[in-house]
Amino acid sequence: MKRALYVAAFASLAIVLDCMNGCSPAATMKNSVFMTSSVSSIRQGMTTTDVEVLFGKPDVAYEATYGEETGNPWDAIVWKYYVDQDPDFQFEKRYRTNTFVFFRGNNPPILNHWTLERVLERKQ
Repeated sequence: MKRALYVAAFASLAIVLDCMNGCSPAATMKNSVFMTSSVSSIRQGMTTTDVEVLFGKPDVAYEATYGEETGNPWDAIVWKYYVDQDPDFQFEKRYRTNTFVFFRGNNPPILNHWTLERVLERKQ
């Protein structure tokens, strides 16, 4: 009886961990999209549609406020793309992300700035 409970508990844990892994950023890595040739097209003032044409839909999108410390706050839309797992973090999963910040005051929102943590020379 105890053995059956242990087997059932282990199987349940395996299913939960598998689901968590499938729902993690690793499941949506877009490292092949961020190539030197495609990122050279990024320009300030691009629309969300322009960026989506180049890199696809973001893995994460949210709203934020920038510039509060300057006294001139502005509303933004932030897009994050998970690129790959950061090898500098051995004991926790930390993903390198490419981030795009759009100024929300325009319609459509326009690209204000971006941070690229990982760009490939060619497809892997």
